[in-house]
Amino acid sequence: MNALIGDVVRDVLGGQRKAARAYWRFSSESGEQELQRHFASVTRYDARSELVVSEVQPIVDYVSSGWSLASAPDDGRESVLREVERRARAVIDADGAFRIRTDVGCFVCR
Repeated sequence: MNALIGDVVRDVLGGQRKAARAYWRFSSESGEQELQRHFASVTRYDARSELVVSEVQPIVDYVSSGWSLASAPDDGRESVLREVERRARAVIDADGAFRIRTDVGCFVCR
């Protein structure tokens, strides 16, 4: 999903804007090192899954709800959403579903 959004935003808005991810700074990958500076013990637990989406509209709605497009011009925002819809539909038509890998992490710190 992040690749789809990033590619569409870059392609449609011509590299003027990149899709923002709220978790660039602190993530499952970077969090352990940051937390170890403040806690004696840090244990990371991971849960990986896959979300299978068989309809285009929930994908478009998700992208539309993101704040990363909030400052885009109205015509740019609509163009991005139309292109997301087109690309997601192509994946669903070809593969039967749009598959989104989900990686969730939890840290236990002491």
